[in-house]
Amino acid sequence: MSADSISTSHIPVLTEIIAASPASGGLPMESVKEENVAAIQNQAAFPSFVVNKRKWDELESRLSERILQLVQERISFILAQSLKDSLAGVLQKAAEELSEEVRNDLQNTLEVVVSHAVSQEIMRLQQADASKTGNTGRKDGS
Repeated sequence: MSADSISTSHIPVLTEIIAASPASGGLPMESVKEENVAAIQNQAAFPSFVVNKRKWDELESRLSERILQLVQERISFILAQSLKDSLAGVLQKAAEELSEEVRNDLQNTLEVVVSHAVSQEIMRLQQADASKTGNTGRKDGS
C-alpha cells in the first residue's frame, strides 16, 4: 500500500494504520496524508461521541419519564381535589334533600299512625259505651 494508492474514498481505520506501522514493515506514519489523519482522529473521537450521545439520550429519557411521572401525580392530585370539592357540594345538597324527604315521610307516617290509633281508640270507646248503654237499656227494657 503506497501513499498514492490511498484515495479519499478509502479512509484507513486504526487497525490499518497500526498494521502499516514501521514495526510491522509497512508504511511509516508520515506517509498518511493530513486529511486522512483528521479523518482518523474524527473516527477515533466518534466512539466517545456515540457513548456521550447514548448517555445524553439515557439522561433525556430518564428526565422525561420523571417529569411525566411528576406531572401525572400533580394532575391526579388536582383532579382528585377538584372532584372532592365538587362532590362535597353535591353530596351536601343530596343529604339535605334526603333529610327533608325523610322528615316529610316520617311526619306523614306519624300522622297516619296517630290517626289510626285515635280512630281505634274512638271505636273502642264507642264500643265500650255502646256495651254499657246496651246492657243497661236491656235491663231497663226487660
